[in-house]
Amino acid sequence: MTVLIYENDYLFIENQEGLRWRWGAQEAPKELSEKIQFQQLYCRQDVQFRVLNGEKIALNPDEIRLIHSYVRELRPPEGVTMQKQHQQDVYEKADEIISDVCRELGFQSMSEILVISRPESKNLKKDIAVKYLEFVDYMFNNVYKIQDNIKQTTDDGLMPIVEYWKQLPKVPPMSYFYANH
Repeated sequence: MTVLIYENDYLFIENQEGLRWRWGAQEAPKELSEKIQFQQLYCRQDVQFRVLNGEKIALNPDEIRLIHSYVRELRPPEGVTMQKQHQQDVYEKADEIISDVCRELGFQSMSEILVISRPESKNLKKDIAVKYLEFVDYMFNNVYKIQDNIKQTTDDGLMPIVEYWKQLPKVPPMSYFYANH
């Protein structure tokens, strides 16, 4: 599946191998703008349209083929690799998980948790905050191990990202965080 999104002078690409990158402060690609009139362009599996003068216009099959062909010919910028993308995706998934737990525990931010968990704090939720930080520490220790494993693997030996996500620690039951509370 290929993706091309062009909006607000930014070009986002996902090629047929799943490698993603973004170019900013870009003029519309000439190879496309010479054949398709648009100010914004969205072509991915679930959304295929262009915007011209504020009007949303569905892409026709020839335009979709042209966009897919354009994406197939692109080469990612130097330094953009599937390894780095997987490492970042694992980090972002872990961050999403710990943010969800933070909200579920009733905290607004990591700053709040850090203040509450200080040794001298008398806050009623201190034990919960400390347990949360233990979980975050455990999560990121595992993230770094997974990222190191990805770094040691060639792009063609990488598993699909969901397989790496499965290696992240499971969130303990909420009772774990309230054990001493």
